[in-house]
Amino acid sequence: MFCEGVGQAVSPAGCPTLKGMKAVAEWLARNALSGKPSDEQARLRAAAAKALGSTKGGKKRRAEGARSAVRDRLRKRRAR
Repeated sequence: MFCEGVGQAVSPAGCPTLKGMKAVAEWLARNALSGKPSDEQARLRAAAAKALGSTKGGKKRRAEGARSAVRDRLRKRRAR
């Protein structure tokens, strides 16, 4: 069997790629697939939630005019 981690043919037991895949599968079986989020996972999700969403700006369609606004600013800056 060819092992990408070694770059040659080896037995499956000697392939670090397969060992890594096995380790990931074991971790997923223990943690990610258990159905209950861990305390650490809950903490990470709470921290990420602070960065998600939209910014308050007042202009709901701001992105639609961004191209022309940037070009106008560049034109004014280069005209100085």
